Amino acid sequence: MKHRWIEGAIGWQEVRRLVDELSGGDTTGATQLFVGQVRADVVDGKVVRSIVYSCYRELADRVLERLMEEARSRFGLQAVGILHSVGEVEVGQWSVVVCCCAAHRKSTMEAVPWIMDRLKREVPIFGREIFVDEGYRWKKSEVHTS
Repeated sequence: MKHRWIEGAIGWQEVRRLVDELSGGDTTGATQLFVGQVRADVVDGKVVRSIVYSCYRELADRVLERLMEEARSRFGLQAVGILHSVGEVEVGQWSVVVCCCAAHRKSTMEAVPWIMDRLKREVPIFGREIFVDEGYRWKKSEVHTS
């Protein structure tokens, strides 16, 4: 299990390194990737040009480790990894990657959306949307208290 914070946008090199680290082994039959990117949302008539991500790393690290361990156990994964951006990421650039490896594809295909849903709800990562007109707003949190 691995997670890393990437300063700015996530590139192919980081994704390739993560996949190489996690998918090696002769019992891995499936590797599933989710790649999330910043989109040009329109909020109150303003177009998003980038998101600046920040987090409380000490707590975020603990939550991510717990989440990945739970996913590994729940879905029978051989390996799980997450990359997440901190700092500014422009529209069209990647900001989050989830990689799951298992003997069979069903496990990975069920695990990836579960991990993303939990990541969005539980990990203290904050996004400030920067608009084309230079204004900004903090993204609404998807964190649930139940």
